Amino acid sequence: MKILELINQNTQALKKSGIKEYNLESELILMHILNLEKAELISNLNQNLNVEEIKKNNKIIDKRIKRIPLPYILKKIHFFGLPFYINKNVLIPRQETELIIEITKKLALDHKNPNFQTLEIGSGSGVISIAIANELNNKKNKYILTDISDKALQISLTNIKQINKNKDTFHIVKTNLLNGIKGKYKFIISNPPYLSKIQMELLSPELQFEPQNALYGGKKGYELSLKLLLKIKQKQIECEYIILEINSETYMEFFNLTNDIFNNQNIYLIKDYTQNYRFIIVSTKNIDNKLNEYCYFRN
Repeated sequence: MKILELINQNTQALKKSGIKEYNLESELILMHILNLEKAELISNLNQNLNVEEIKKNNKIIDKRIKRIPLPYILKKIHFFGLPFYINKNVLIPRQETELIIEITKKLALDHKNPNFQTLEIGSGSGVISIAIANELNNKKNKYILTDISDKALQISLTNIKQINKNKDTFHIVKTNLLNGIKGKYKFIISNPPYLSKIQMELLSPELQFEPQNALYGGKKGYELSLKLLLKIKQKQIECEYIILEINSETYMEFFNLTNDIFNNQNIYLIKDYTQNYRFIIVSTKNIDNKLNEYCYFRN
């Protein structure tokens, strides 16, 4: 069987199973098995496959039509142009989350002091902090990654060793939210669980395979995020910027609650690539001029 024939066979099987990106996933599966980039795959569509390659393909397809997410099957995902290890113990990073790296880089490079500490709460697979560190490429910066899950922290360690050469810039901490956390930070970053009770009841088949405690943020979705902000305020942790990913369906309600907590600071809502309000920034200073390229709303 030729590559093109197997891609077509995969496409039909995935489409029949209700998988939306059936064309893309058909190609990704063959790229994974044959260790090829997309351009190489396209230029070798008439290449014959051996029995072992076809068996590997069919095993992956059998799992995928059961709606197991492809990154969990392949044990990898590309995020901000980097290849990360991933498994069922951590949330699958989404493309919209990449905007956190862009915003953080923008704010970091505009600052006079390039050396700083970043605290990531609920780091999961570690992709956010690792991608930021890779972009800024400053050995003097420190990144503290926290999570309540031992398995998630182990995946973070795997990705740090695999991707970032400056391993000493990372510190892994097992804790819940800010328990035991002290210090002064330029950034506190988090992509916390933010789905509401209603949203959890309507999860897609794929999302049902992801860690539920990494998805559910409380009855309204933002309770855990609100708890995090209150703890930052109560513990008086020094921080120039707080950047959170939020639920786009309750963004205004959460914005108002955030404004009640940090009423003397600058608060911004940022839209993602699909023009949904997806991020909130709490800043100790006015950063209007640094956010010109993003669609934002502020207090």
